[in-house]
Amino acid sequence: MTKRISYLQWLQDRGFDESSVLVGGGWRPRCSQCEVLVINGTPAHETHCPNQDDWREERRERDEEEWDG
Repeated sequence: MTKRISYLQWLQDRGFDESSVLVGGGWRPRCSQCEVLVINGTPAHETHCPNQDDWREERRERDEEEWDG
């Protein structure tokens, strides 16, 4: 069960804020701002989705802190 919770957290951290765990197993990635497309098992936001940019900016800031420090 831990693996599912951590993957759900991974989805939510990347802007898929309405994602959920399915009863029979697996995940359903969803976004409150766009229609999510899953390509070969990889969830993707629509172009220009505001939720997509949020996690990229946070990741960029984290990476810059690691390089500075």
